[in-house]
Amino acid sequence: CTETQIVVQIEEVENLWAYHVEMTYDPGALEITGLENGGFLHDGTLITMIDNDIGRFFVAYFQVGYELEPITGSGNLAIIKLRARTQGVSTPLSFNSESGLSDRNGFSIAYQAVSGVVNTVSCAEEFIYLPLVLR
Repeated sequence: CTETQIVVQIEEVENLWAYHVEMTYDPGALEITGLENGGFLHDGTLITMIDNDIGRFFVAYFQVGYELEPITGSGNLAIIKLRARTQGVSTPLSFNSESGLSDRNGFSIAYQAVSGVVNTVSCAEEFIYLPLVLR
């Protein structure tokens, strides 16, 4: 019932300069409310697109400045902010084949993407009970 975040993580990458994450989801079950760089890459440019009508988004990020070094290691690549539209469902959040990683020269870096499932919960109504005063 409230906004939550899912982090796309990268593990043991070498010489990463840019990424493009594209995912699909059930627009009846989820609403994407925002996309951010996760902080693994820095000093760059962020490009995002969200289409909650068809259930598709992308987030792309690339470092800017030739004095920067490519990044090697593991960390948070991107942050997906979302909200459930339907309560009590399990719905896939799937990587598209257009997703990719690249080095400073624009060459593709091999990777294996693991899609996930989002489980939404029921939102119980909250009641506030005031004291009963009888006279």
